[in-house]
Amino acid sequence: MAWTEILPGTTAQNSDVFEYGYTADALADDGTVNLPDATDGFVIVSCNAECGIWNVRATGACYKVAGTTNTAATDSDGSLCVYDGGTYAIVKNRLGATGCIRIVYRYN
Repeated sequence: MAWTEILPGTTAQNSDVFEYGYTADALADDGTVNLPDATDGFVIVSCNAECGIWNVRATGACYKVAGTTNTAATDSDGSLCVYDGGTYAIVKNRLGATGCIRIVYRYN
């Protein structure tokens, strides 16, 4: 399968897999990005020196698979967070400063 370039904040489809990409050079402390309604998939997020991989379920539930020290699957102060927003996941910068954020989300 070939790579598909996706513009910041957009969604692309390859067969039964969707890709969502988001970039921002200045996401404020406590700033959020709501991901598209979830089915099942994974999201890779980086913000400044922190990064991680989370599993996102159709219910919106998020599970941290791997990440640097200051990453969490809950809305936790001092962390780069990916957490349950109901039927979708929320990415939140709670690192205490504006951050350069990159998000790649693949889901079906």
